[in-house]
Order: sequence, then C-alpha cells, then structure tokens
Amino acid sequence: MPEISPAELARVSSSSSSSSSSSSGRASVKIEEIESGGAAGVVIGSEELETHPKTVVASIADETVAEDTNPKTVVASIADETVAEDTNPKTVVASIADETVAEDTNPKTVVASIADETVAESSASGNKSFSRVWTMPLEGSSSSDRAESSSTNQPRLDKSKTERQQKVTHILAEDAAKIFDDKISAGKKLKLLNRIATVKHDGTVEFEVPADAIPQPIVVDREESKNGVCADESIDGVDLQYIPPMQIVMLIVGTRGDVQPFVAIAKRLQDYGHRVRLATHANFKEFVLTAGLEFYPLGGDPKVLAGYMVKNKGFLPSGPSEIPIQRNQMKDIIYSLLPACKEPDPDSGISFKADAIIANPPAYGHTHVAEALKIPIHVFFTMPWTPTSEFPHPLSRVKQPAGYRLSYQIVDSLIWLGIRDMVNDLRKKKLKLRPVTYLSGTQGSGSNIPHGYMWSPHLVPKPKDWGPQIDVVGFCFLDLASNYEPPAELVEWLEAGDKPIYIGFGSLPVQEPEKMTEIIVEALQRTKQRGIINKGWGGLGNLKEPKDFVYLLDNVPHDWLFPRCKAVVHHGGAGTTAAGLKASCPTTIVPFFGDQPFWGERVHARGVGPAPIPVDEFSLHKLEDAINFMLDDKVKSSAETLAKAMKDEDGVAGAVKAFFKHLPSAKQNLPDQIPEPSGFLSFRKCFGSITMAVTTLILFASALLLTTLFIGVNSSRSNETWHEHAVENPDEVAAMVDMSIRNSTERRRLGYFSCATGNPIDDCWRCDRKWQLRRKRLADCSIGFGRNAIGGRDGRFYVVTDPGDDNPVNPIPGTLRHAVIQDEPLWIIFKRDMVITLKQELIMNSFKTIDGRGVNVHIANGACLTIQYVTNIIVHGIHIHDCVPTGNAMVRSSPSHYGFRSMADGDAISIFGSSHIWIDHNSLSNCADGLVDAVMSSTAITVSNNFFTHHNEVMLLGHSDSYTRDKVMQVTIAYNHFGEGLIQRMPRCRHGYFHVVNNDYTHWEMYAIGGSAGPTINSQGNRFLAPTNPFAKEVTKREYTGESKWKHWNWRSEGDLFLNGAFFTRSGAGAGSNYARASSLSAKSSSLVGTMTSYSGALNCRAGRRC
Repeated sequence: MPEISPAELARVSSSSSSSSSSSSGRASVKIEEIESGGAAGVVIGSEELETHPKTVVASIADETVAEDTNPKTVVASIADETVAEDTNPKTVVASIADETVAEDTNPKTVVASIADETVAESSASGNKSFSRVWTMPLEGSSSSDRAESSSTNQPRLDKSKTERQQKVTHILAEDAAKIFDDKISAGKKLKLLNRIATVKHDGTVEFEVPADAIPQPIVVDREESKNGVCADESIDGVDLQYIPPMQIVMLIVGTRGDVQPFVAIAKRLQDYGHRVRLATHANFKEFVLTAGLEFYPLGGDPKVLAGYMVKNKGFLPSGPSEIPIQRNQMKDIIYSLLPACKEPDPDSGISFKADAIIANPPAYGHTHVAEALKIPIHVFFTMPWTPTSEFPHPLSRVKQPAGYRLSYQIVDSLIWLGIRDMVNDLRKKKLKLRPVTYLSGTQGSGSNIPHGYMWSPHLVPKPKDWGPQIDVVGFCFLDLASNYEPPAELVEWLEAGDKPIYIGFGSLPVQEPEKMTEIIVEALQRTKQRGIINKGWGGLGNLKEPKDFVYLLDNVPHDWLFPRCKAVVHHGGAGTTAAGLKASCPTTIVPFFGDQPFWGERVHARGVGPAPIPVDEFSLHKLEDAINFMLDDKVKSSAETLAKAMKDEDGVAGAVKAFFKHLPSAKQNLPDQIPEPSGFLSFRKCFGSITMAVTTLILFASALLLTTLFIGVNSSRSNETWHEHAVENPDEVAAMVDMSIRNSTERRRLGYFSCATGNPIDDCWRCDRKWQLRRKRLADCSIGFGRNAIGGRDGRFYVVTDPGDDNPVNPIPGTLRHAVIQDEPLWIIFKRDMVITLKQELIMNSFKTIDGRGVNVHIANGACLTIQYVTNIIVHGIHIHDCVPTGNAMVRSSPSHYGFRSMADGDAISIFGSSHIWIDHNSLSNCADGLVDAVMSSTAITVSNNFFTHHNEVMLLGHSDSYTRDKVMQVTIAYNHFGEGLIQRMPRCRHGYFHVVNNDYTHWEMYAIGGSAGPTINSQGNRFLAPTNPFAKEVTKREYTGESKWKHWNWRSEGDLFLNGAFFTRSGAGAGSNYARASSLSAKSSSLVGTMTSYSGALNCRAGRRC
C-alpha cells in the first residue's frame, strides 16, 4: 500500500486547529515540545525538582548517585557504556547527544544539557529548579540522517497527573502532510506529533480531526508487492503442491497466544515439504519442539514484556525506570533476528540459510533483515496494521472516520521513534546497510510488503481500500483438544447440569482479584447460570466458600472447553476471541489494553456480544447486563450463524496460500501440465517437470545409477541364508546411502509433489494420487540397512479375497496363507476390508510383499507372522494386534513342504535367520510376546514408520547373550512412533549394530533402549519424552552387566531431544568411526521428528487420493 501523499493528507482538514479539553480524568501522556538551545525534547510531567544536575541525570538512568559522583560516570551509565576512568566526559556526552562539544565545555554543563537545562558553573554546590525531562537533540545536528542514527534520540514518555491538564489539538492540513514527508527533519516531525497526539492510560493514542473533515476516497493501488510479485489474484487460485521446497524462518515476538497460530502455519508448511524454523522466545522452546518444528531462540522475555504491557497499559513507559526495560527487551529481539535467519540449528548443528521470512510486526527489525539478505518477506498478524479508511488502528482512539487512515501512520511513527536508533545501529553494524530516515524506516504500514491477517472475513471483512497484496486468511487454529485429557472431576461437573458460562482473563493480572471474583459469582447467581472461572495469573477464584454452580479451573485448551460452554467472558485476545466464536459462543470482552477494545467493538458490531466492558469499569451491574445480553436467543442465533460461516474456513491453508502467492517468480515455477511417468521411475514423482533445467537430467542419471547399484543386485530370487546377504563393507554402504538421501532431497527440490514431511520414505511415494496404479513403486523407497528389500516387486499381483484360515496345511486359494507360501515373487493386496484370524503361524516364503494400502486389514486374535530363513520381505500397511501363542500343529511353508511346528511365542512379527526385511507403516499392539523380534543372525532389516502401542516387551533384536553369530546383525529403526501403553524394549539389543534414528518416544514405563552383550547403538535425532515417574527418566538400560563392562560398549546419543527430564547414558568410544557399521542414513534434526512421524502406523489410503 503506498504512503499517503501530502496532497491527499491536505484534504484531511480544511479548518484551523482548535483545542478541546480531554474529558477523562485518568492518567495519560501529552507529548509536548520544548526548545532550549536548539534542542527538541519531550517533557514528562510538570513538577519541578530542586536537584543537583548530576542527580537529575542520574534519575534519568534510574540510579541514585552520590553528591560527589564524577559526572562522566553518570553520563556513562545513561549511555549504557563502560567508560574508562581517563575518558573525557564531554566525549561520552557528545556520543550520547550526537553533538559536537567544544573542547573547553564544562562537563557539568554538558551533563545538564542532556536534561535540557543550562547549569551555571556555580551551581555545582547550589540548587536549581529543573523540570524532569527526557530530551532529544534533534535540531542541533546539521544532517537529518545523523539525527536519525543517534543512539539516544528517543521520545521518553511518562504518565502525567491527569488528562484534564492536556488538550487534544485538531490536525492542521499542512502539518499532517509533513508527518510523511522525508524532506522534513525528524525534529520538526517530532514536534508535530508532540502537538497532535495524546497517549492514553490504556496504551492507545488519541487525536482529533476537525468535525467537518471529509473522509478520504478509497484508492486501491495495484502495484507489485515488495517481493516483486504481481499480487492481483485470489489465494483460492494458489496450488499448494507446486512450490519447490524452501527453508523458511518465522520471526515471531509475543506471548504464547501470538506464537500459537504460527505453529499451525509452520506445521502445514512442513506438510508441503518445506523446512521451517520457528524463531521465538526461549520460553516457548518445548512448545515449538513438541509440535515437531525446528526452534531457534530470539531475544526478549515474553513474561517481562507482558508484565510491562500490563503495568503500562500498552507500548509506552510509565516512568524512567521502565525505559531501560523496554529498550533492553527490544534491543535483544532486534539483534537476534539476523542469526535466526542464517545460523546452524543450535541443537543438531545442521546448517540453515533462510530462503524466505515470515514475521509478525513486533519483531520490528524483520524488514531490514530481509532487505540485507535479499529474500522475500511476508508479514502476518492478528490485528490490523495496514492503513484503511474503514476503521482506526487498534492502538488509537479517533472518533471521526476522516482520521481512521491517518491513525495507522501516527501509531507507526510513534513506535518508530522508540526503536529507530536500534534499527539503524543494526543496519550499520550487522546488516551493512545505510541508516534509514524517519519515514523510510517505518514498519511497513504504508508499504508494499505483503501482509496476511489472521481473522475471519465473516467477522471483519477485508477493507475495500486494501489492495491485492493484503489478504484476510481466516483464524489460524492449532488443534490442541485432540491430545487433551480432561480431569474426571471437570467432566463430571460439566455433565451434571446446563452448559456454563466461561469467565477468564488468561495471563493478565487484575488489580482486585477478590472483588472481581465476588462480582462474577454474584452475577452468575443473579442470572441463575453455572460458571467456570479460569484462575489464570490474575488470582481469580478465591471463594470464601465453595459454590456448586461455580467451577474453578486452571489452563484448559479453549478448543476443548468452549464448545461445552453457552457463552464466554474474556479479555479479548485475538486467539481467545476466535476460539469462542468458532464454538458458537456469544462473547463479552473485558479489554485491558492494546487491541482488545478493537476486538470487543468488532464482536459487538457483529451482534454476537454486548459492548465491551473496560476492565476499569467492570461492575456487577454491567456483567449482569452482559450475561443477559448473551442469553438472548437472537444473539445465540447470530453466534451460531457466524460459527457456521467460520467452519468452512481454513485459516492455516489460507495463510500458506497467501505466502505462496507472493513469492517472487512463483508463477514461473508452475508448469503448464505435469508429464506422465516414463519408465520404471516416475518423472513427476521424483524429478518434477521433464522440461526443467539440464540439472534435472544430470540428477536423474545419477539417481538411476544409484538405483541400479541398490536394487539391481537383488533382482534374482534367491533363498540364500543370512551370511550370503550380509553387508560386507558398511562404510561404503553408509556413504552410498548418504549420497542417495542427498540426491533424493535434490529430486524433491525439483519436483512438484510437495506434500512431503521430510520423511524420505513417505516423500518417495505417499504424495502420488495414483499410488494404487503404481503400488510397486514402494519397493524403491526403502532406506537403512533393509533398503535392498524388494519384496514381490518383480512378480505379479495376488489379490486376497477370503479372510479365512481354516486349513493351515492346505490353504484355500484367495486366502493370505495361500499367497505367502508360493515360491514365486508376489505383491499381495486385498480386495476389501477384513479381519484375518490365523489358526497357526503365517510362515512366509521369500520375495513377498504384503500391502494393505487402500483397505483396512487386521491380523488379530490368533497367530501372526513368521519370517524364517527367507529373504526380501516387505510388510506394509497392516494392523497386527492381539497375537496369541499357537503351535504343536502341522503348517505349510511352501507348495512343496509342510511340517510340524512347536509352540510359537505369540509375536506380532517374528524374524528368524532372515535378511533384507522391511517392516513399514504398520500398527502393532497388545501381543503375547514381542511386537517385532529378530533373532538367529537375521540382518539387513529396516523397521520404519510403525506405530507401537499398549505392549510390554516391544522389540527384541538378538537371540541371547551367548549367541555370538548375532554380531552380524544390522538393523535400522527409523521414523517410528512409540506411543501410549508401552513399557520397555524399544528396542532391546544384543551383539549387533543398531541405528535408532528420528523416532518419537512419547511413552515408556521402565526404559526405552536397552541391551546386553556389547551391542553398538547409534541413537541420532530422536525425541524422548520421559514419563512422570521420577525413577524412569533414563532412556537407556544395560541388562545383566556391571559398569566395568558396559562402559566399553559403544552407545552414543547425537542430536537427540530430551524432554521432561529424559536422559541418555552414553558409553564407549565417542569417535564417529566406531559407529560406521551402525550408520545407515543421515539423521535429520530432532525438531522435525513430530512431522516425520506424524503419519506413522497403517495409513488411511483411498484410490485417487494421497495417502
């Protein structure tokens, strides 16, 4: 959006300025001008102080300085510098004021000049009256750029005694035009803002325009956005699948409520194959990581910021002691933005270089970092930050529509005044950019940076004067309810009566919590309503005696609770407002500060709630009226209508589409049509358009060569035993796998099937809508030690039509048993959903694939799978559970052989003396013995993407401590989710080499990874969430061995994420070369585990859709 031109602004007012007294008696700030010796500044308050000049200066720095303190020490404290004892004080002062001080200037005079006073030489021991001021020497410098880049040119604002002392001045047309003219010096602009604006007690800015001013005509600019993209298109036309993978950094400042929508957007971007780093405050690290995202810490403490906002009712400080808090917090944030865009992952060390930035406005330095890195930026926010003539800036108070548009520039200008020195310091010292002047350094409220606003257009429609570079995408919800387990007491209370009214103010402290609680309870009693009071940080809920119609609550996900309420009363945060409206709840907003009054007014205007009740006006009478208003049938109907309209919105998808729409050259990357697959590999699947650059062909040739090396050697159908299939050169194999993964990544960058999660197996095939026509493509997608398992790829399809198993010796054609015993390679699929209860072990023959995709197949309540002395087996997409011991019976294992089977243990999958086995995307639970057991020299095995739940001894790898032939065993355990109800052995290892990589461990009761007999365990990039039991925090367990022995075993943890007190006991050699035989693929960052394992278990695949 272009800035308002001087000519356009000149039409805002045509009359002379007039003054009117403010009607409120509350504390406020009037920005006043002072002139003394050519310096301009801001007066704070009006009281006079009889104070030594050094003390005056010290008060600015919120310090107590003794009478004999050296002035240079005081000055240095103001500049937040360490000044050597022999430093000339005038030099220090000059650097602060950005002034040239004569050589013979008395230090005291210079110090006093900072306070905008002239102090005579004789005043060193006398007293003189001073106004308590913070000044900014803006006019004294000959260059406006020099004034702008000064390190202390800040307006210092405080709360004056009353608003009755202030006068709201009408804006003169010629003066209004000067605000946005870069040719006008910053000093004059500051004076103008001083005259026309008042900062209210709630942190909003008030000004007036003449009553006869005419609102400006709506002019929509159709320029290209700052990213260089013509944005004149709807986000509905954006195809999410056709954006090559990028590295995206999100720079998000604020509370958890500010961060949460961006977590939802980041997860969706990851679903489309992009690497997303969410950079925010360290307090939210676990929240971000547990969402499966990559985290990077930004400066600033949200608790300090929130406390500051509550105390000061907004952005502006209440006194001198508050100024360092605000500035230090902002400086920490601004200076942490550049590292967040280019530094390696702090946990894994994986390099990162942002291709694009997504940010919210409070990051402040985001646009400047994007300029330096020459990458696109997109701003998203939960409240309007782009000028419009339809409503004022949420942080302003202006009644006349003619002033709405102007309010955005005034608020923006005031914020810029407070941070411009820090931004320019960042530009010069870190970004190597020239300083920016007053207007060009604003936060983009009038610029062409693309913005996306995260609210429902059914609540606040997109203004008509917002051009195509501005999108209203819808509320962005993060689903928290699905994982929430409410306390039984709460559920019982909710079910015991009518739906209650929710009342809570989140993390905002209230001044008199006991009184507010009494008001709430009395209002509920008078209106005969049940109520839930969220205690929050405000201390609500201290009842003198329990009330059966009141339930006191700590934090509960709003998306779980609000649908169980009939109405809600809250502070008006954007996220809380959205959750209430989505749940069809009439809403009363009690705003504390900032944008909360804006949302209160929007809710009221939409007819789904009463007029907002400012927290200072909260009373029994108003709350009672508000509750009765919400109980009106018309209001409830309006809330239901709005919720129904919002139900069809997907704000997260809208945000992603808006981001993609404004990417530079996005349209050039879209092919006119996608070519059909050619040959035995799909160009469309892995390599993108066949018409792309020569690089595509080179990568394809390399990939084809690797495929030949990896798969061609196993095209024959042999039944040789393990020792003829064991990996002979693990170092070479590991290098080849790494190369394969890199090539796969490059292919995905060129491809268009970007529903990827970063999981290399799933990214290889799962995004293909025509997977059912290319089922055998799966055999080319394995990774790890079992990557050469081709199953029945080279054979025909066998369709199982009969779930029965009546005769294990002579199975009926069409049954699963009949299929798996055949000598030829077979790719076994199922005609329909079925539950197969096996009477005896299902003994598989070599070169078989059991593929359950497209239907719901359970092997349950009987015997299960046995893979014994065979090779090349793939088991994919099956639910295997409730397996029981069977045996002492005759069972057929091939068309030409059957024999007597002794008792089986009741494993879900038993692997015995076999090789090239791949167990992928199965759901396994609740069996008599193990879920996956591999023993007796089995090797070249990959167990991936499975979902394990409700079981004791999950996975055993190795026959016994005495069976040393298991030293050849190599097993990859990757991308699995070890879920609820698990106790131990995930896995338990003996003798061999085990690569445990990028798994998600969310439950165990005893331990996760154990072993005996000296196995080599290489744990990389996993996420371990320890149980609450303080005696079960350790991930590892050494069985039946003293420390004197196991300290030599090679067990390492590299890049793992440990949560809730989890820890891994390492042992043995730390050198990477010792783990070569236990390395099978490149581990990814543990921050991505949640995304990579999000589709673990048997998939819900349907024809014509991506699985």
